[in-house]
Amino acid sequence: MFARHSNFWAFLEVHVDEIAEHDERWVIASGWSRGRAKGSASELDYPWTMTFEIAGARITRLAAYLTRNEALEAIEAG
Repeated sequence: MFARHSNFWAFLEVHVDEIAEHDERWVIASGWSRGRAKGSASELDYPWTMTFEIAGARITRLAAYLTRNEALEAIEAG
């Protein structure tokens, strides 16, 4: 996903802090990213949590959130 947008960034660091199974269907990954868009003087530094729904050996749904709580609420809401 990040490689697809590599032309946008002057630099981009992506750090994964945790990957955990939530239940039999979900995997949650949390971390943070820091970067600067090309042509910009401003840097971004932000946390993220991604959810992956797994069916069989495939990711059937993924989403990104700013907090782990938002991600868990979305999973519980279906």
